[in-house]
Amino acid sequence: MEEAFNRKVVDYFPYPIASVYKTLRTDECMDPGPLRLQYILKTAERIARFVGVVTLAECRRMLEADSDLSLPKSLGGGFEKQFRRPAFGTWIHFGREGLRWLKEQGSELVVPALSTLFYDDDGKETQAKECLDQLVETRNGLSHDKIQAFRIQDFTRLCETTYALLTSLLEELRFLQEASLGYVTAVEVTKKRNAHPLFLHRIMDLVGPSTEFEGSRPRFSSYRDTNVVILQYEDNLQNLNLDPLIVFEAEAGDAPDIFFFNGYDSPRKVHYTGCKHGGLFASSDCLRAEDIETEIDLILKLFTIQRQRDE
Repeated sequence: MEEAFNRKVVDYFPYPIASVYKTLRTDECMDPGPLRLQYILKTAERIARFVGVVTLAECRRMLEADSDLSLPKSLGGGFEKQFRRPAFGTWIHFGREGLRWLKEQGSELVVPALSTLFYDDDGKETQAKECLDQLVETRNGLSHDKIQAFRIQDFTRLCETTYALLTSLLEELRFLQEASLGYVTAVEVTKKRNAHPLFLHRIMDLVGPSTEFEGSRPRFSSYRDTNVVILQYEDNLQNLNLDPLIVFEAEAGDAPDIFFFNGYDSPRKVHYTGCKHGGLFASSDCLRAEDIETEIDLILKLFTIQRQRDE
C-alpha cells in the first residue's frame, strides 16, 4: 500500500480505525514480533467492529421504520446470545448478514459503498470478505493454539501474511475517508421571517488518530440528534445515529474516549471498551446508565422478538 494512502488512513479515516492503525505504524510496532502481529489483528478487528456497528444501526433504522419487516434467520436467529458477548467473528457476521439483508430490502445506506463490501452486485464474495475471513481465522488459530508462533521466523511469516491482508482490506475501504463521524453536543436554531429555519450543530469531529478532537459548526436545514455519535457521508443529507453501539464518554472510563459496545450482562449491565486510552466501563458507572440500558433493550427486542423468518 502506497505511503500516501497510509497517511490518508491515519488522517481521514474514522477515529476508531485511524487511532489503532496509527499505533501499528509507531516505531515499537514496526519490526516483526508479537506486538506488531497484535496490532495488525487488532486493526482488523476494529474494522469489523465498526462495520458491524454501522450495519446494526442501519438495520435498526429499517426495522423501526417498517414494523412489517422481518429479519432473516441468519441474522435474527441466535442474535441475543451473539450480542451478549460479541467477538471478532461476531462483528463480521453482523456486517455480512445485515448488509445482505439491507441490500435485499433496497435500503439506501448512509455509506452506499458498504452494500457491496462482502458481496458484489452478482452475489460473489469480495476481496474484503476474503481478507476478513482469513484474518479472523488467523486470530482464532492463535487464540486456540492451532497456530503457534515462538520463533522470529514464525512472527515474520505471520506479520507479512496478515499485514498484506490488512492493507488489501483497507484498500477496499477507501470510501471511509469520505465518511464523517461526529459527536453532536448541541443544536441551535435560527429563523428569519419568511425563511426556513437553519440548525447550527456543535460537533466534535471524530476523524484521525488523536483524542484532541477538532470542532465544527455546520448548518443544516434539519436537526441531528444530540449527545450521540452520528455518521454522515460526503454531502449526503442522511445521517445515522450510532448510539448506544458507539458512545462518547468523558468520565466513566480511564480517560475521555470513544467507546464501542462490548456486550452486556443480565440485568442489562452494558459493557464498553475504549478505542485508545479510555479502558473499560460499564453502563452502571456512567450518568447515562438508564438511557443506554433502555436503548440496548430496544435493540434486543427489535432483533429477537417475532422478527425472524426462515431462509
